[in-house]
Amino acid sequence: MAPELVQRLIGAHARGDLETLRITAHELKYNARDFGAEDLADLCEALERRARQGADIDRGELDKIAAAEENARVLLARLDLSDV
Repeated sequence: MAPELVQRLIGAHARGDLETLRITAHELKYNARDFGAEDLADLCEALERRARQGADIDRGELDKIAAAEENARVLLARLDLSDV
């Protein structure tokens, strides 16, 4: 689900749709927090705040979110939950 949210962020940015950008950043932030991906959650929180303020969003911010999402997904895939 998170990769789809990142793609939604990128599409919203391309369209200049700050409301979808804000809502999607909010959704991704909470998903990231649920899985302990705090770096990703913090980036999304900052993006959410900037979108709410109507600030110009740099594509580099989205690239950082995409990289953090991918990193979190890789780390989660490596978890061994067999003892849980």
